[in-house]
Amino acid sequence: MNPDELFGDLPVLETERLVLRKLTSRDIGAVYEYGREPEVARYMPWEYHRSIDDAAMFVRSQIDNYRRGQPASWGIVLKDEDRLIGASGFGSWSLSNSRAEMGYVLAKSHWNQGLMTEVASELIRFGFEQMHLNRLQARAVVENIASWRIMEKVGMTYEGTERQARFEKGRFVDFRVYAILREEYFAQFKLPEQ
Repeated sequence: MNPDELFGDLPVLETERLVLRKLTSRDIGAVYEYGREPEVARYMPWEYHRSIDDAAMFVRSQIDNYRRGQPASWGIVLKDEDRLIGASGFGSWSLSNSRAEMGYVLAKSHWNQGLMTEVASELIRFGFEQMHLNRLQARAVVENIASWRIMEKVGMTYEGTERQARFEKGRFVDFRVYAILREEYFAQFKLPEQ
């Protein structure tokens, strides 16, 4: 699967409680609702949304990326309520190296319910079984303990800390790096490698 195929026609994914689907212009209000919470944006590279225009800019950028076949996010939707509560996806994908990096954001009202663990598990499954990745990684700001605990729960291994890896919000930020390899994924679930 190449990026044009994946991101141009992003498939719908499902977990027990969630649906992951393309973002649409109808999601702008919901993106604004979670994006305007300072605590949600605290460890993200972006500032909290001060107006609906900030959310609209994000949603439009994702729609443009779908059209261009470039890495883009899935919207995270609660099945029971058909309500968008976050976004997740692969922020980068190196086809030649068979490697991708995932990221995620979730409305504060849905923290500590295991939802993001469901999402991360599904992205890992999709990455290895559909994208045929060899390596899937994720990074979290060192202070973002909840995020790196998700990575540990889904079987990723802590590989080290990138010191002062990015300048955001007026300071250099350290990141904990986690990864899972193809062979580890298939061994963990006792699946035959595809």
